[in-house]
Amino acid sequence: MQSLTMLIPMVIMIAVFYFLLIRPQNKQRKILEQKINNLSKGDKFLTQGGLFCTVVSVKDNVVIGKIGNGVKVEISKAFINNVVDGGTTSSSKSKDSDKNEDSDLDNDNIKDAEIVEETDSDNPKDDEGETSK
Repeated sequence: MQSLTMLIPMVIMIAVFYFLLIRPQNKQRKILEQKINNLSKGDKFLTQGGLFCTVVSVKDNVVIGKIGNGVKVEISKAFINNVVDGGTTSSSKSKDSDKNEDSDLDNDNIKDAEIVEETDSDNPKDDEGETSK
């Protein structure tokens, strides 16, 4: 009887871990695999190395992505971390492409952050610029 009472909490904990951790992770993995398999020209994705790419063409296990102007790279599908702009229909892509071009122009016009000069608060300076001790 005592072994049964110890077994019940263990079974409950395993069930909780399965439904809260393992099952949702498997669902996300399957959704990502489906998105990667459905990549088409013009979709955007993120690599594990942190590169945002636009799909130029798709081969068996390799995606040719465009990083910048004239820069193309071959990336294994296993190293695609997230599909940023995938699974949309061709009609919605054409409507969204005008919006994306406008947002790309806005991103190019973002100004660099101002660099604020740090002051040394530990060493107060007197009027002549020398540190007081």
